[in-house]
Amino acid sequence: MMVLLVFAYLKEAQSFIDLLELKPYPLLNLKLYKNENYLLLITGEGIVNATLCTTSVLTHFNQEIQMIFNLGIAGAINPKISKFEIFEIRTNYAFINQKLEFKSFSFETKKTPLDLLTVNERVLSLDAKKQLSHHGDLIDREAYGISQAAHFFKKPIKIIKIVSDELADEEFCEVVKSNAPLYSEKLADYFLENHAQTKPQHLNSTKNEFSDILNNPHFHFTHSLFHQTQNLLQDLKLKNISLKSLIKEDFYLELIKEEIPKKEKSKRLNLELKKIVDPIGTKVKTKLQFLTDPFLAQGIHIKCDPDLESPFLDINFKTTSKEDLEHKVIKLKQIDYDSIEKIFKGKIY
Repeated sequence: MMVLLVFAYLKEAQSFIDLLELKPYPLLNLKLYKNENYLLLITGEGIVNATLCTTSVLTHFNQEIQMIFNLGIAGAINPKISKFEIFEIRTNYAFINQKLEFKSFSFETKKTPLDLLTVNERVLSLDAKKQLSHHGDLIDREAYGISQAAHFFKKPIKIIKIVSDELADEEFCEVVKSNAPLYSEKLADYFLENHAQTKPQHLNSTKNEFSDILNNPHFHFTHSLFHQTQNLLQDLKLKNISLKSLIKEDFYLELIKEEIPKKEKSKRLNLELKKIVDPIGTKVKTKLQFLTDPFLAQGIHIKCDPDLESPFLDINFKTTSKEDLEHKVIKLKQIDYDSIEKIFKGKIY
């Protein structure tokens, strides 16, 4: 028997694909991933895509699928809800063509329950959000289509959403995109902690060759961070750096003694391991962030080549007026491209 995980976007699902070690599975033109226990479907945006894709998978795997989870981001239309909070949905309504649909879907949940409103077009303005707030707490674009398919095939379903933007947020699209990996990590950790029937074998720290670190009571690893740290330790092993020598390093001993939260220690450890595994790449990324991060305060998002091969810049921003555009153009001229180009040419010291 299998569990079907349904997402709108690949970036929302990436941590699940990595942690569950899912592989692409060819079926029609669907974006589908699979292992022994899970199917993961990427539907694309909107109710129609969600309905058609979910129906196609359920038709093909009707006998195998015993449970469906719809996971992903949702926008808050309740002013009491904050970004990065995770909720399980109590009732799923649909608001299509400015009209609330009569049919709704209700779900059993023991967690703090909220109501989700699925809309057929993007809601970008504060006024539009406030109008919808009478009907629910969160909004998304796909859940109602997935609920319809699950209802038709008589499959149990849970909807779990992480809040990507708050009621007062208006210029949030690019921020949501840039935060997608973090949303995915948090959702994966929540799912594995609360709903996974079995933890993947490679995440079982009690049987792990790196358990002296991963089981150390001074650290607290989320599932995603556990996976990342384990991979880094494996890379160090390939570089012939032994675990015994690592835990004698000054940075490790000092980190153990430091009086900070265990989760923060785990993040710091992960960062230090990255420096050891790829010291040049870490230094390059740090210097690039130093040059690009100051523009975030101006609403300008600058991304460099993630593979660090070419000095191109991916620049995104929104403008609300001629004056705002002129202001952002002035800021763009302050980008120190010469320094960025030098870094890509190897001048990092």
